[in-house]
Formats: sequence, structure tokens, C-alpha cells
Amino acid sequence: MLKFLRLTPSRIKDFLLIISLLISTPIPLSHSPYPPHHTPRDTRAVAFLDQPLSTPAGPNLPPVVVSSDTRLFPYTFKSSLRSAIRVARVVKEAVDRNETGIRWFVYGDDDTVFVVDNLVEVLSKYDHDKWYYVGSSSESYEQNVKYSCLMRYGHLYGSDSRILACLVELGVGLTHEPGFHQVDVRGNVFGMLTAHPLSPLLPLHHLDAMEPIFPNMDKTRALEHFFKAVTADSSRILQQTVCYENFNSLTVSVAWGYAIQVYEGNQLLPDLLSLPKTFSSWKRGTRVEANFMFNTREYPRNACERPLVFYLESVVSDNNVVWSNYTRHSDGKCRRSDAIKHLKEIRVVSQKLELDIEQMMAPRRQCCEISASHDELMVVNDRKCGADELISMNVVYSCLTELGVGLTREPGFHQFDVRGNAYGLLAAHPLTPLVSLHHIDHIDPIFPNMTTTKAMQHFHAAEVDSQRILQQTICYDRLFSRTVSVSWGYAIQVYNKHIPLPDVLPVPETFRQWKWGTVFAGVYTFNTIRFHPHPCHRPTIFFLVYLLVDAYVIFSCIQMQAPRRHCCDVLSSKSGDLLRYVNAAKMN
Repeated sequence: MLKFLRLTPSRIKDFLLIISLLISTPIPLSHSPYPPHHTPRDTRAVAFLDQPLSTPAGPNLPPVVVSSDTRLFPYTFKSSLRSAIRVARVVKEAVDRNETGIRWFVYGDDDTVFVVDNLVEVLSKYDHDKWYYVGSSSESYEQNVKYSCLMRYGHLYGSDSRILACLVELGVGLTHEPGFHQVDVRGNVFGMLTAHPLSPLLPLHHLDAMEPIFPNMDKTRALEHFFKAVTADSSRILQQTVCYENFNSLTVSVAWGYAIQVYEGNQLLPDLLSLPKTFSSWKRGTRVEANFMFNTREYPRNACERPLVFYLESVVSDNNVVWSNYTRHSDGKCRRSDAIKHLKEIRVVSQKLELDIEQMMAPRRQCCEISASHDELMVVNDRKCGADELISMNVVYSCLTELGVGLTREPGFHQFDVRGNAYGLLAAHPLTPLVSLHHIDHIDPIFPNMTTTKAMQHFHAAEVDSQRILQQTICYDRLFSRTVSVSWGYAIQVYNKHIPLPDVLPVPETFRQWKWGTVFAGVYTFNTIRFHPHPCHRPTIFFLVYLLVDAYVIFSCIQMQAPRRHCCDVLSSKSGDLLRYVNAAKMN
């Protein structure tokens, strides 16, 4: 059933994108409790259905297309639906429409809400002529690990897995944008929305699995209420600012356009950036551990131990000035300090936020200050931070977080918070240049039969071609049905059978967790595969012995914007003999 999609008018008229909606139609679209909103002059959209409509589509609906028959494609994943094939095939069907002037193709299920203005702003950072697959991982550890082209991948679970598998074969990796939210959690998502990452909100998926985001409203009314703030200032929506009222020792955390939390006492800023665990894990069951891909903190069961919460009541804009008003949510008969016991309303004054590409590439958190506070009303001013201004209480702290600076994620930095044999991590390096390796003292020597010092000296391939070091390429010896995985400058694995590319890219779990004990056993922030305990069931491994450098060979520079995996060819291979030569080359 189609749930809800809101398309806000795009401010950049020449930035064309097409949004493809994947919809199941047990009831007519016009009778859905969450009808879509479509503005064809600003954004092109297409609704792909699994069967024809029984009634005509309304004037506010996008063009409707019935998906092609997918019964010829295999689907062997147990206890799931074949609809995943249709959803994945829509990628091709959307491209085959030959729409003119399109720069980006955007795909979403029928339980997804998009903030199109922000989507346009974020995608403007990237060159649309290059190889990009932009999105984000699941919030759920279990979903990422378990469910990571159509004919070859009948064993995969969902459409996301199939699309990624096909793109992986093109050498394209995922470009992580934290504003994409799969929302693989259930229940109350208050904690996720009040501690949003330092990035524009893009889509919210799985609306069916969450409770209404505002109290005393159904899901439709709650989302419509939310989009009043989105319409007023989409770039600022959910952006978290924190300010301090030192006289009364109060900490105010603003999730703009949604809710404000008022804490009694001074709270450290880094503690407020972790997510209050108001939600439950995606997978149900009493034996399911709640492991997530972000930092969480406990949300007190006792309402009197929680901060005061004020939800969005109204929003008004005049030119570039926006006033948003938040009213107090009942917390029962909790005893509060004199400073806030009569507080009923908080008003936030802000300038409409306009982000350029430079600001999105190096984002900095906004500052806020409490400009007026009375018994029943508090006024907060949201504004740009000064050059050296700290977001902190009235003590000396000089952390980057307090300067409003967030972490820019570069996957080439390796903390190495594991112990034992790090072979798996090095043999399945991400599609990015190697930058650093930490905690070398806590892992085994990276080459066998060497000390740690000698092994690191033997890792001299980094001096020969630093940008290619550890870059993983996969090729196939079809004559003998072998799969060859090259981790350049370190090791090569040869499998005596054909292994699909997506199954080679996860990290072999040759190591153990950093913390001793069984509580966090096997919980990592990347996909892993089992490394068989018996050597005869593992691939044959060839470690680097020496390098020959030809003075006439020019080593190619790895493209860091829109990186694409290199290809390799098995040039000479004889049965019963060693693998002779593998040629690594750039993809056509």
C-alpha cells in the first residue's frame, strides 16, 4: 500500500532528477491514506506499480507505469517475497524511459518520504557524469550484515542487495551520505530525529514501522505537520544546536522543526550527540540484541528523569527570518526546578539556512543562545557560530565538537580496534587509498613467519605505488573456474570455484573483537564473512615476496572522487602450476 511521499518544490530549476517510486497497489492510489504530492514543473517522478490501477490516477499523481514481468528471474531466498526482483529491475526500467536532461536517478519504496530540496543540494556536490551510487547503510547492524544482477543473485534477500551487487560488478562502491535514513528500527524514532547527523535530511524510509513522530496525531497528520517546517527551511530541518543557560544551569538541545529538550544541569555536548535509545531493533524477538551502527545512550524509563520535551507547534517565515514555536509535552507530575517548572513555550528565531557546496563539504554545527527567558516563555536565537566560538558551558573545553565541527568520514583511516590476525581487513580493503593503520602492536604480524617490525618493513609496496596499495581487484580464470582476489602489494587469494563478486568483498573474519568477552562477539561496523577454521576449506593464499619495478611503467592515480574498482585479467595460468601473471587495469 502506498503510504506517503512529499515532493517539495526544488529551488534549483535546472538541476533535473527523476524519482522512481516502487508501489504495491492493493487499493487505488487516490484512496490511499497517504496520497503522494507531485509537482511536475519542479521534479519528475514515475510511479512503478505491480498491477494496473482500477481507477484513473489523480492530477497530483506522477505518471504510472506497470512493471515488467519478472517471473523468469530466479529467487531462492527463503521466507521472503519475490517483489524484491521487481523493485531492483525498476532501475533499468527507469533508465529505459530515455527521459531527456536527467542528471540523477533516485529510487524509493512506497513507505519513504523525500525532502527534495535537500536532495538537490546534496547531489550538487557530485559530478553527475561520474560513477556515483549515493546512499547510506542501514542503522541496524543485523540488517547490514545479513542482507548485503538479477540472474546471478537469486540468493540475495532484497532489492537493495541486488542493485548493489550489479553496481559492484561495474566497480562502483557506495558513496555514504548520512542524510539518507533507512530507518531499520521500530517504535518511537524520537531519539533518531533529535540527534540527527550534521547533514541535510534527505529521505526517511519505513514509515510503517515507526510510531507517529508527534504525540496525539496519526501518521498522516504528524508528517503533514512536520512538513510545515520542511517547507519553511528544508536545509535546517532536524539540525541539532545546543546552548547553555549558565545562570540557571540549563542545557537546551534544539532539533529544529521537530522538538526541543531542556536538561537541568550542564550536559557535555558530545554526550548529547549520541542517540537516545527510544526505539527497538528491526528484528523482533527476545533473543535479538539491539546493536546499531551509531552511538546510543539509554533513555530513562522514568519520565521524571528525562529532559523536558517541547514539540513543534507552529512555524512562520517572513523573507529570510523564520520563527518556530514549540510547546511543552506533558511529563506528568514530575518535580522540576524553579527555572523551568512554569515554562510552557520555547520560540526559536533563525535566518533561513542556505548551504553552498563548500559548507556541505566541511559542515559546521550552528550555535544558539538564549536571548530571553521568563517563567512561561524562552526565546532561543539560532545562528552561525563565530570563527573561534565554542559550544560549551562556562568552563574551558577546546574539543572540535564544541567548535561545531563534525567528523568527516574517510574509510582509508583504520583504527584497527581488533586483535589477532588482521589479514581479513587488509585483504578486503575499501575502495579508497590506504591512509593509516593504528594499533599495530595489538595485531599479529601482517606477514607470516616475520616479526611485527620486519613485516612492516616488508610492506614496502606502499613506497612503490602508494595509491594502489591494498586496492582489491577481482578476476576470473574461466578455463579452470577459479576466482582470483588481488589485494595489491600484500596478498592474493585463489578460490577453486566461481565466487560472485559481492561475496568476495566482505571482510574475512580472521580477527577477534577488541574487547574481551562474548557480549560483543562478532559485532563490527562492516560486513564480514566466516573464515573457515580448516585450511583446506580456505582459498589458496599467496603473500607478497618481492616487487619488480619497470622504470617505464607509469602508475595510474586512483580517482578519489567517484572511485571505481580496477579490473584484472588472468594472462597465463596452467593446471597444476602456480598462477603466473595477473594484469590489473582500469575499467573501460
